[in-house]
Amino acid sequence: MKTYQLIRILEEFLEEYDATLLGIQESKRDNFERFPAPGNGSLQCFTAEVLFHNIGIFGNKVDYLEDVYPRITTLNMRLASFLEKKGLIISGSNAVATVCIVPHADKYGDIGKSLPPTLRPSRGQLIIRHKTLTEKSTYYATMAKRYGESVGVVTNNGTVVGPDGGLIGSACRVADTYENKISVLEFGSGGGSTALALARKKKLKSFFGNDFSPEMVEYFTTSVTPILSADKIKSPIFLGSCFDMSLETKVDLISVGVYYQAQTALFNKRGHELVKCLNKSGALIIQSSMQEDPFNTELLSGELKNNSIWPWYNKNFHLNTFFRYVARYIIEQETVLIATNSREKFLQIAKVLSYDGNFQKLNIA
Repeated sequence: MKTYQLIRILEEFLEEYDATLLGIQESKRDNFERFPAPGNGSLQCFTAEVLFHNIGIFGNKVDYLEDVYPRITTLNMRLASFLEKKGLIISGSNAVATVCIVPHADKYGDIGKSLPPTLRPSRGQLIIRHKTLTEKSTYYATMAKRYGESVGVVTNNGTVVGPDGGLIGSACRVADTYENKISVLEFGSGGGSTALALARKKKLKSFFGNDFSPEMVEYFTTSVTPILSADKIKSPIFLGSCFDMSLETKVDLISVGVYYQAQTALFNKRGHELVKCLNKSGALIIQSSMQEDPFNTELLSGELKNNSIWPWYNKNFHLNTFFRYVARYIIEQETVLIATNSREKFLQIAKVLSYDGNFQKLNIA
């Protein structure tokens, strides 16, 4: 679909929601969320910047995970249904395009009626073996050449969420800034790709994992733990929510791989604990969004100032509330935020990333 055609369709869709289309951008990336990817394996991406005059459309409570994101989900599902009737499929296994609404709050807007929430639970459920994954995906085959073998993780909704290139790539480069092996804590460990990549580099001292999916914890315990144990790397994994995992152990690196809608809630509830969990020169990495849908990244980085207009806004969503230095990168086609309270570590990470052609630095928050 041509951009000018989509503009007319979106304007028609937004009439019902008291919203104005500000602009639209088109981009392209590998379709690594579907396996095997339909078509030629690439995804046509449209980013629609939208001004909402009803600033209560996503609710007016602070709890982003429970009250706000389910209403954003409702809008996205309605958009997908509307576009399908117009001949553009943006969801499901056959989709070769995506349209993402990036909401902006009108500072002169009113709090009107909220959308009903839609709950769509998602968790890692199935494993795609490395050989199968790389044979049918050039993206994951390239990942394997850079970081070694890893398995695919598929959710109950059919979305491929691992191996997570953004986290693997950033973890390996951050590890390069340490002279010795590092201790790592990861929320949303999935198939253990981050731990295994660091172990192959001989940079992993210890790994503390978490996943709320029983299937993923069982796989980690039976397939990843033995590999790490053979190198005398302790790797306990916690089955349960990232909000409940113990943070008593000091680590060099925290990797946040939980699904996007839980990330702001994690920092809102446990941001100060995360800081205390890091060693003095420690860093945190978080795969915060897809390139074409930067809204969650903007909430975490605090880049978009008018987000404070939303009635559910909370300053604890911002990484800058907890960290002095925050940078945003495109790593393996995924958006990653890297944060630290150490100026020396921040400069070391920036230097390492600047020499790698697979990384694109976007800004420093």
